[in-house]
Amino acid sequence: MLTHDRYDKLLVEFNLRVFTSQLLRATPRWSGIQIRSSFWRLYVNNRSGGSVTAGGRTHRLRPGRIHLVPAWVSFRTGLDRNLKHFFQHFDPVGLPAPLVQELFPAPLELNADAAGLALLEAWKADLDPAPRRDLAAACRAKALLHWTLGRLAASLPPEALERLSRYYAGNAAVLPALEYIEQHLNEALDNPRLAELCHLGVDHFVRQFRRCTGQTPAQYVIDARVKRAAQELFFTRDSIEAIAARAGFRDRFYFSRVFARRMGQGPAGYRRSNPV
Repeated sequence: MLTHDRYDKLLVEFNLRVFTSQLLRATPRWSGIQIRSSFWRLYVNNRSGGSVTAGGRTHRLRPGRIHLVPAWVSFRTGLDRNLKHFFQHFDPVGLPAPLVQELFPAPLELNADAAGLALLEAWKADLDPAPRRDLAAACRAKALLHWTLGRLAASLPPEALERLSRYYAGNAAVLPALEYIEQHLNEALDNPRLAELCHLGVDHFVRQFRRCTGQTPAQYVIDARVKRAAQELFFTRDSIEAIAARAGFRDRFYFSRVFARRMGQGPAGYRRSNPV
């Protein structure tokens, strides 16, 4: 159980970045696409016929249920009939890849209670038959995501929930470095500079950083750069060279090698893959 101060810190630090909220009238052409993303996906279908396969296991996308595909999960889509495919792409800001992969290694299904069903139906009504795009609709879309992640967190074993909560509430020692990394990916990010931001000696900073994130600063920076690049490849039409430079990769070939090692395919192939 977090102290009052740490709980207040958690309320401040836990945020979501939402990239898109849409309805796709999906056809069997959606089947057979291999996907691995640096962001999370929420799926809701209006009828049976869809599936995702990950780790050798097929997860049926049962109608009316909320399905989550966590970031970094490699999966293949399946669809044998036309249906309405409601989806959101989002990212819990600052959550390190190793922690996501440890706690959420596979697709998940959630059954909504009365409150969740009300949020779900309101969100679907904003998309079908015609999309509503205003502040009220955006708030409802994000409300569904917050409810979904609250339900997911409540389903975790107590020790996993405590660890996740403490990550957000307990990273104060290195928070200036985490925020600086997110805002300056295209700059040199060495340990002395990051340690100085946190008013810590370099060795102590590296130990604190690893304790909070499960990674060294250098590992975290590489993951953050690949993650940002992957998101821009999906959600912008900018050139691969421009995206690589903004993410802090000065060399297109080095970027391609690092990206392929982390995401399973090169930037161009990743961009061609289906984003839903």
